[in-house]
Formats: sequence, structure tokens, C-alpha cells
Amino acid sequence: MYQEVEEIKQTLNSLITNLRNKIRYNDPIIKFIEKDHVGINKPDFGMRILPLQLIDQYGPETLQIEKEYLKRYKPDYNYYDKMWYSHFILYWKDKVELLKKYTGQVEELKSPLEIYNDINDLMIKIERRSCLLNPEPRYVEQKHQRVSGDTKEYKFIRSYWVDDNGHKKRMISRMVGNKFNHLEEEVGNLFHSLQFAVHRSYRYVSGDSSTVFDLVIERENYKLVIELKDTKNNESKFNSLFMFDELLNRYREEYPNG
Repeated sequence: MYQEVEEIKQTLNSLITNLRNKIRYNDPIIKFIEKDHVGINKPDFGMRILPLQLIDQYGPETLQIEKEYLKRYKPDYNYYDKMWYSHFILYWKDKVELLKKYTGQVEELKSPLEIYNDINDLMIKIERRSCLLNPEPRYVEQKHQRVSGDTKEYKFIRSYWVDDNGHKKRMISRMVGNKFNHLEEEVGNLFHSLQFAVHRSYRYVSGDSSTVFDLVIERENYKLVIELKDTKNNESKFNSLFMFDELLNRYREEYPNG
């Protein structure tokens, strides 16, 4: 996957190099294209996920020991990692498309105003995708007083998005449940919304021993085991997971065709 991105970057740099004698040194569109809004950060959403079949084959330590886990993990096992990687590739492909539009390499019979609007829309799309790839959640607590007089505390996380004018603002908000909810429950709810059957505190039996895993999710007889890593100290990673899910939904609303 990263090899594919490097190849796209090389194509992009080659196209820019060929344009150097034809464009201003400080051309703002070219500077935007050259800027890396994303970096090479790999997603870490605080979860370890493997098919139950691999646990049967190699034992529970496959999920519990980092070295053993990394030997067998693939992004395809984790829906959220898979979505992140796919958008990471598309981010760079959009940069190539933007460069071609800007330099007139895309043959379209459009007016100058239409071309300008296309370029502007694509720049906003690229920035929104960069927000998706780099969730920056800020944790907020709010209290709600009921009619009965009881007070209930809720957890919110907020993150940045780019408005239709291209301005980056902290305008996305997501409630992640009651302040005292367990993260296992919130993560389970995420996968339930993706049409998985969710089994919490799943007891795995092998021979004379047994292990309790945080979650097992199932769809069409395909079972995935999920362990949540040190939820107390890694809460920021789970906030990034919840925010990524929220931003992913927002992005799809804006761009249903990808």
C-alpha cells in the first residue's frame, strides 16, 4: 500500500518538475499540491483485530503478544484501518488530478469559471480528506439536567472540518456516551452500526484453558476477535477512532461517489 503511494508521489513530483520553467516559483496552487497535509502516520485506533480462525491456529498469544500479532495482522481485518488506507491513497491521487486540471491536461470543454470552480472544489475535497486522515479530537464533558433534577454527564469529542469556503474550523461534534460508559461498549456499538453481530466479553476455550476477549464481531459466519489495548492510558486513540468514524460519515455525505 505504501509502495503505491510512493509511486503516486513520484508521478506527482515528475509532473511538477516538468512544469518548473512554465510556472511562477511561488505559484499558490502548486505550493498547495506540494504540501503534505497528511504525513506517513499509520492509524492506531487502540485495537488489535484478528480472525478467530487465526486464534484457533496459533493460539491466544497471537493477539496478546505484540510481536506475534504484527506477524499476522493485515489492514483488511480492521474496517477502520482499511478505510484509512484507502483514503490515504486517494488523497495523493486527488493531488495528481488537481495538478492535471490546473495545467489543462484534462481535456474538458469548460469555461474559465467552470475550470476555476472545479479546481476550488477539488482543493476543498483534498483538505477535507486530510481532516479525515488526521482526526484531532478535543475531549469535552457536558452536564445535562433532567426535568427530575438529576444531572447526567456526557462525553463529547470535537474535530476540524473544512467549510464550503475552504476555512478549517472545529465544527464536527460527536457524543461518545455517558461519562461512565465503558469503552468496550462504545467500540461494540461502532461495529454493530456496521451490521456486525457483537459478542462482548467473549470466552474462548482451547483444550483445558480459556481466555476472555473483549469483543468478537461476526458477519456471515466470519468472526473477528478484538482486544482493546490499555483503555485507560490509550483513551486518546479511541477518541481518534470515534472521530474517524464520524468524519468518515460526514465525508460520505459530502462525496457519495468517493
